[in-house]
Amino acid sequence: VPTAVAESGGYEYELINGDTEVKITRYLESDADPIMPDAIEGRPVTMIDWHAFYQIGSLESVTIPASISSVSAGAFRECWNFTAIHVNASNPIYGSSGGVLFDEGLKHLFMYPFGLEGGYEVPATTERIGYKAFAYCGKITSITIPDGLTDIQQRAFFSCRSLSSVTLGAA
Repeated sequence: VPTAVAESGGYEYELINGDTEVKITRYLESDADPIMPDAIEGRPVTMIDWHAFYQIGSLESVTIPASISSVSAGAFRECWNFTAIHVNASNPIYGSSGGVLFDEGLKHLFMYPFGLEGGYEVPATTERIGYKAFAYCGKITSITIPDGLTDIQQRAFFSCRSLSSVTLGAA
């Protein structure tokens, strides 16, 4: 049975997990810095779906609520002016540092915003770079990977056309 798509507060969404939670499927507005809702129609917003913010040229940053437990690797794909992901401090799963999306303990780097320019030094606490974490980041020119990083998942640097220098630490 296909799930019905509904709209509320500038978001297209679907009910998931027995209609007890909300998955954001598309952002419908053009606000440069949206703050995602914790709940829609009394149900917690727990997931940001693949391409939910796809090609939104006006998007510069987003604030993820405490309720989010899943962010798709392609949620913000091709948002070329997107420079920061902020996470509500009460979120038990995700955190952010310098606008980059991590797990709450900054051990797993999930997503680097497409519009961040220049070089990037991965924090020393990071042990893993996730699937497509830097994919299509056309403005990153260099990256320094810390000594303790032990896992770089598939397509982590896919189509990073401006990336010209990678400095690897000791594993």
